[in-house]
Amino acid sequence: MVRHYRTGSDPLTVDLRFREAARRMEQLVLALQRRRSQIGELFEDIESLLAGLPLAGDEYASAQCHIRNANRYHGRGEDGAAGYELRLMARAFRS
Repeated sequence: MVRHYRTGSDPLTVDLRFREAARRMEQLVLALQRRRSQIGELFEDIESLLAGLPLAGDEYASAQCHIRNANRYHGRGEDGAAGYELRLMARAFRS
């Protein structure tokens, strides 16, 4: 995933925001595995984090697609598939 730095933005801060998004996705994967009640809040949290990341249009659309897919999979009780979608995004954000 290419990180786009706005003029004057601190690359370290941007990298920390990407890592935080990845960490939250991994928390959601764990919550899915443990069937925790706050899953809906975690999905909302990740969506708002994505909105604040400096992503190119196609990267943002791809991330949103993975999050929507994960949410749909979870809604159908397919938490393994939901976790897979989230792990893909977390891995991309860490690289």
